[in-house]
Amino acid sequence: SINLAKIFLKNTNLNSSLLEAYFHFELFQNLKHLDLSDNRIEYLPKNFLKYRSNIDLLNLKGNFLKKFSDANTNNIKIIRNLDLSYNRLS
Repeated sequence: SINLAKIFLKNTNLNSSLLEAYFHFELFQNLKHLDLSDNRIEYLPKNFLKYRSNIDLLNLKGNFLKKFSDANTNNIKIIRNLDLSYNRLS
């Protein structure tokens, strides 16, 4: 596992395909803050939050998310700060 507490990938043109293919967040067991704001993310990979038992802040503001799926809401109670503003949620 990788011992990082914060990852900031704000405004990096990150899209869902890149997120799914290259970022293995299960390796970041101690992650507390994840900022993916102002990117081009349309969906979150299946089980994206499965390994996020310690996360306090998840910033997904300003992406192209259309839904926040059931697969990603299973661990939602553990996140203290969740920002989904400025997306395409319905």
